[in-house]
Amino acid sequence: MIFRLVTLLFSIGLALAGAGCASNPELKATTEATVVLDGVKKKGALTVDLLTEVRIQLPPVETAGYSWQLFSADFRYLKQLSEVTAEGSPPVAKVKFLSVRTGRTLLRFLLVKATDSKETDPIDSQEILLTIERGALAK
Repeated sequence: MIFRLVTLLFSIGLALAGAGCASNPELKATTEATVVLDGVKKKGALTVDLLTEVRIQLPPVETAGYSWQLFSADFRYLKQLSEVTAEGSPPVAKVKFLSVRTGRTLLRFLLVKATDSKETDPIDSQEILLTIERGALAK
């Protein structure tokens, strides 16, 4: 009798656990916002709507052997869509994010020597305070 009760409870538990295993739908951007940082102003702010693709263009890198790296961001609010990649001459770095939750996050980028070493001193930095609100574009 106890064996049957335990088996029944185990079966119910498995059925309930399996019911919550639906895959998450793919989030798609509904709007776009581009921020071009010029290197003179080190801090900026941007307010975007939910599900906005945020494109950030960092200042050109004039010093050979250095590149921009994402130092910090709160990924509860953002999904990173691309790595920081540089193109052109002088190299201009770009990165893309998707805003997935309302709130604020500080994006900090550092210009560091492009090596495998974990410890290197930055020669420049850029910060963006990103605020994500529902209906931000309607205001």
